[in-house]
Amino acid sequence: VMGPTGSGKSSFIARVTGRGDAVVGHGLRSETSEVTPHSVTIGSRRITLIDTPGFDDTVMNDMDVLDQIGDWLGDKYQQGELLTGILYLHPAHLPRMSGSAMRNLEMFKSLCGKENLNRVVLGMTFWDRVDRQLGEARRKELSSRSDFWANMIRQGSVIHVLSTDPGQSKQLVLDMASKGGSLGPLQIQRELVDEGKYVDKTSAGHVVGGELE
Repeated sequence: VMGPTGSGKSSFIARVTGRGDAVVGHGLRSETSEVTPHSVTIGSRRITLIDTPGFDDTVMNDMDVLDQIGDWLGDKYQQGELLTGILYLHPAHLPRMSGSAMRNLEMFKSLCGKENLNRVVLGMTFWDRVDRQLGEARRKELSSRSDFWANMIRQGSVIHVLSTDPGQSKQLVLDMASKGGSLGPLQIQRELVDEGKYVDKTSAGHVVGGELE
């Protein structure tokens, strides 16, 4: 589960697991300071959700966040463990797609690689905070503009509106886990492990590095 600080990652995981061990933040500082797995049984499936530090944090810079995520993904790849899917969260109540949000999206696409975008769900959070008509207009804009989500959707990503209903959140996770098989290695996993690059030299690192310069 990925996305900028304040997009609702820990809240989503708490709804799915029914536990409060995914610490939920309410400000500009990410309450998740490291990559944290949370396992839950849904029906007969044992599923592990991975909470990640948020980008645009007021304490950790984005390269440090990417370094943590890259280290975890690289270790799992070396152990032969691959992800089943990725949920990228975006707050529906934001009035516009900010420059930092667009950079984070570019970083995320570079982290995944085009060939893995068909296992990405683009989740719109805080839908209850916006007027339905306005929310639909924002979803249409995100899905129609190539600099937002349109190219990802053409590659197979899907949009999902997330409610605060735990049952809906669990069903989404179950649907993602039931697609069968795993993602191939993410682009950042290949770059870090197979090519031996440092995180700042990866494609995602170049995006973040350009922001920090």
